[in-house]
Amino acid sequence: MASKVTGDTLTIVEDFETVVRQNRGRLYRAACFLLEDPAEAEDLTQQVFVAAWRGWSQFEGRSEPYTWLYRILLRTHRRYRRKRWWVDRLFPFSRGNEVSPLESIADERPQPDSRLRQVDDCAEVRAVMRGMSQKLREVLVLRYSEDLPLEAIAATLAVPLGTVKSRLNLAQQVVAQRLRQRGWS
Repeated sequence: MASKVTGDTLTIVEDFETVVRQNRGRLYRAACFLLEDPAEAEDLTQQVFVAAWRGWSQFEGRSEPYTWLYRILLRTHRRYRRKRWWVDRLFPFSRGNEVSPLESIADERPQPDSRLRQVDDCAEVRAVMRGMSQKLREVLVLRYSEDLPLEAIAATLAVPLGTVKSRLNLAQQVVAQRLRQRGWS
């Protein structure tokens, strides 16, 4: 689907529906990494698709649809965080002890007996990631959750490759240091 969007209205709608079906799960998972609340992650994902539909005629196909959608996700998330800043400052304890959005995502892999330990490990890593800057978290999500190569991360974030490398290196060091502080070896 790397070609420019052309054709009649029905074809355009069908093309967009295909892109939504192919990328909905990945975008929701990325939104869950960026947010604490599964409902907010779902809302963010929907906002991304609304914005994508509005801009679908401008999608030129120079990148993969997922890369384009992920950039919309990042812009939408940044706007959301700016709006929430005051609420978070005024009501710092307004968020309850909700289930992590990452725990609500279906895992289609076989579930071995070590699943409980694995969930605990994932919770530790998510806790460390929550304390990181947004820029570092974005690079980690794209690299390890989405398994994108460094060049694709640079294109998605619209930053130089060297910036991606330095952010990834710093993020890995922060994660390692904080996990050691939590008793990991």
